[in-house]
Amino acid sequence: MASRSPAGNPPAAKMKKILLFCIPAALALSLALAVFRPMLIYQKAVSAMEQGRFEQAADLFESVIDRKNARENRAKAVAGAFEACLAENDFESAHAMYARYVAEDEWVRNALKETGEAAVTRLLSQQNAAGAVRFLLLVQPLSPEDWEHSAVSAGLALHQKGAFQPALSLLSLYPDNTRAAAAYKDCAFHAAVETKDIAALYTLACQDFPNAQAEFKKLYPNKKAFSNLSIEFVSYAERGDMSSGSLTVYYDYLVRITNNGPYPVTGAITAYVRDYNGGSHSAPLTFVSPLKPGSTVELTATYTIADTMIEMDERPTYDQGSVSVFFKQ
Repeated sequence: MASRSPAGNPPAAKMKKILLFCIPAALALSLALAVFRPMLIYQKAVSAMEQGRFEQAADLFESVIDRKNARENRAKAVAGAFEACLAENDFESAHAMYARYVAEDEWVRNALKETGEAAVTRLLSQQNAAGAVRFLLLVQPLSPEDWEHSAVSAGLALHQKGAFQPALSLLSLYPDNTRAAAAYKDCAFHAAVETKDIAALYTLACQDFPNAQAEFKKLYPNKKAFSNLSIEFVSYAERGDMSSGSLTVYYDYLVRITNNGPYPVTGAITAYVRDYNGGSHSAPLTFVSPLKPGSTVELTATYTIADTMIEMDERPTYDQGSVSVFFKQ
């Protein structure tokens, strides 16, 4: 009968044998887990991706990212989740996913870009221009350099179809793009005409864009420019001249003019006065330089009467004469 220690435990020699067996076994099990566990996770990730559970697959691939092809497959899984959102036209979710993943690495970034570009092409082919524009406007601020080609190409395609406002919203993202330059201005013109955007038409008219001045004047004719002028009579004076041997009388009417409109004006206002003999006289109040918005100028209308002095009205009346908007170049 084997001897036992006073506490009833196996002797030290037997305990030593047990430990010598268990420790290697534990080490072998730990090594096996270290080897096979990542393999099992990888296989689980592949299975999740095949079943369309892309975000779960992406997380699993991330946990074994150092395994062969894990980084590439994770990018595919992220792109799959991204594409699923776009297929449902869920652009807000696609935007949130793009914001989450785009800065991680080049594999993911390139996969997202390729998937997004394919979605834009699909949306345009399905006549869903609003969806394509919405998606591009959401993701473009997050990585502008990635979306220049796609946004400009989509903008040019929409311009050719006459969809000027959505085209403009894309082309305006890249105003320095040489491919977009001509179409951008044309879109801006047509969009301004469609929306009656007077300020945009004025800008284009100042750039001498064809038909911009004509379209601007339809919305803001010369009589509108004249009606936005505040005209205030200041003073009246008479002066005579005998230098020629006969009397010439000059009647000077000083007038203060303020431009209350949003655009500079040029030309001349016509000022009329009547005399007490029933005659009517006119003289121009000519702007020496364009009168800017909010500016005030004092001009003099002078009436010349030869050989006699007559009594004139103290205040003139006015019409728009040749007043028009000035288009600065």
